[in-house]
Amino acid sequence: MKYIAILLCLLLLSSCTEKAELERIPLGGENETSNEDTAAECTVTLSETKAEIVGDGAELKDGILYLTKGGSYRLQGELVGSVVVEIPKTDKADIVLGGVRIASSSSSAIYVKSADKVNLVLEGENYLSDGDSYAEEDGAEPSACIFSADDIEISGNGSV
Repeated sequence: MKYIAILLCLLLLSSCTEKAELERIPLGGENETSNEDTAAECTVTLSETKAEIVGDGAELKDGILYLTKGGSYRLQGELVGSVVVEIPKTDKADIVLGGVRIASSSSSAIYVKSADKVNLVLEGENYLSDGDSYAEEDGAEPSACIFSADDIEISGNGSV
């Protein structure tokens, strides 16, 4: 009888030790999600004044990389110019800086003009520099290397 009781206890214990499934947490945090209708990450490989863009929502024009849709972006390489985020106020963007060097002589290196929220994720070593004086744009006056008119969160294991 003693052996049956031990066997039953072991069976009960083994049924309680199921492996828990890992849950993927979005870049924006546990309770926030990025735009779920975005199918894939847009990857931008920068090369001084040029860019190879794979995906939607990014366009390079006159040294400025415009991000125009909510979603996920991965930036890598070197840009002589700046990044301007101008997405609808109802959208979020996750921007991964994966070892970039962005040097702007007349504005912020990264300027968030409009968005609900931007999550800036640092991976690897990233270098950002801005100009000594800024050209005023549409009455706005960005005044920092990373400037945002809306909510921005910076996270990741990289550096800037």
